[in-house]
Amino acid sequence: MEGDFNGDGASDLLVRSRPERYDIYLAKQGGRQITTRAAGTFSIEVEGLCRLDDLDSDGCTDVLTFDREHPTITVLLSRP
Repeated sequence: MEGDFNGDGASDLLVRSRPERYDIYLAKQGGRQITTRAAGTFSIEVEGLCRLDDLDSDGCTDVLTFDREHPTITVLLSRP
């Protein structure tokens, strides 16, 4: 998935690296390259869902996770 997680205007990547884990890779060089090391990681339930949106209107893409087994929603706010 694609979003601007650090607010620099370039598209970063959110990659599901394992069934329960997501990694964030930031763009560099004005968006022409992507870092090779994850800038951040988070885990969700294997059956969980993930959605991206700028929830607090700060210019950074935030992450919502939905856990189907235990009806919960988690919000992860990105900071510039």
